Amino acid sequence: MNPRVSYNRRRVQLATVTIIGCGIAYFHFKSIQVNTPLHAIHYRLLYLPVLLSAVWFGRVGGILTALIVTAVFLPHIILRHAYDPFTDANVYLEFFIINVVGWLVGELVTRRIRVEGELAEARRLASLGEIAAGIAHEIKNPAQTIRGALDLALKLDEPEARNELLTTARKETERLDTLASGFMALSRPPTPRIVDADLPELLRRTEERFRLPGGREGIEVICKGGEAPRSLRCDPEQISQVLLNLFSNAAAAMRGEGVIHVELREEPRGWLRIIVTDSGKGIEEGMEKEIFVPFRSKRPGGTGLGLPVSRGIIEAHGGRLEYDGRDPNLGGARFVVEIPIGKGQEE
Repeated sequence: MNPRVSYNRRRVQLATVTIIGCGIAYFHFKSIQVNTPLHAIHYRLLYLPVLLSAVWFGRVGGILTALIVTAVFLPHIILRHAYDPFTDANVYLEFFIINVVGWLVGELVTRRIRVEGELAEARRLASLGEIAAGIAHEIKNPAQTIRGALDLALKLDEPEARNELLTTARKETERLDTLASGFMALSRPPTPRIVDADLPELLRRTEERFRLPGGREGIEVICKGGEAPRSLRCDPEQISQVLLNLFSNAAAAMRGEGVIHVELREEPRGWLRIIVTDSGKGIEEGMEKEIFVPFRSKRPGGTGLGLPVSRGIIEAHGGRLEYDGRDPNLGGARFVVEIPIGKGQEE
C-alpha cells in the first residue's frame, strides 16, 4: 500500500475513535440523567471505541483505549455517584470485561497480522526463487548463443560469415542489457519525477516511439479523450513507457495489423482513467492471473517483465494497472490504468 495512503487512513481511524469516545463522554456527563435506562445502556457503548481500536491498531490500541476509558469513567462513577454494593460490583465487572475484551480482541488481531506477514514473506521468498530461476533461464539462452557465435567466428575465414555471427552476438548482448534493465526496474522501480505533463503531447510522443521499430504501418491507433484533462501531474517518461508497453503487447497480439483504441476520461475525485484495447486475440484463457507475474510471457522474444514493471510504475504514482478482460467490441485485451490527476510529490 502507498505509505501516504496508509498514514492518512491511520489518522482517520484515530480521529474516528477519538470522536466516538468524546461523544460518549459528553452524553454521559452532560446529557444523560442518572438511574435512567439510557444511562445504563451507555456503558455498553464504551465497547465501541475499544473494539475499533483493537481491530485497527491491534493489541496496543485495544489495551490503551480500554485503560483510557477506565481512567475517564470509573473515578467519576466512584466519586460522584452513590451505588449500592450490588451495583458497584456490576460496574467494576463491566470495566474489567471492557479491558479483557480490548486485550483479547487486540491480541487476536495482532496475531492475525503476524500470520499474514509470515505468509506474505513465504510468498515473497517463493517468488524470489521463481524470479531467480527465470533470470538464470533468460540469461543462459543468450549467453549460449553469444558463446556459440564467437566460437564459430573464430574458426571462420570468410569476413561476411564472421560479421553475420558477430552481429548475432551483438544482438544477444543488447537483449541481455534489456533484461538487466528490466530486472533493475522490477526490483527497484525508479522514483517518479513528477511534473505538469501535457497529456495530448505525451500520447503523441508515445505513438511516435511505437512507430519507430517499423512494420507497424497496418496498426491504427485511435485516441478518444474529449472528457480528459489536458494536464496530468506525473513522470511523463514513465507513463509513456507504460503506454508503449501496452501498445507493443497489442501489436504483438495483432501480428502487425489491427486497431489499438485508447480512451481517456476524468473520473470522480480527480482520477484519470486510461483504457487501452486492441483487436488482437486477447489473453489466453487461464493466463489472466499470470500476466503480471515476471517471466510468464508466452510471446516469442518476450521477457515477461513489461507488465510487472509497468504495474510498479503506476503504483509508484499512486494508481493501479489492471487487466479488464476481453473488449466486447474489438475482441482483444482490455487494460485499465487509473492515476491521480493532480497528486504527486515534487521532484
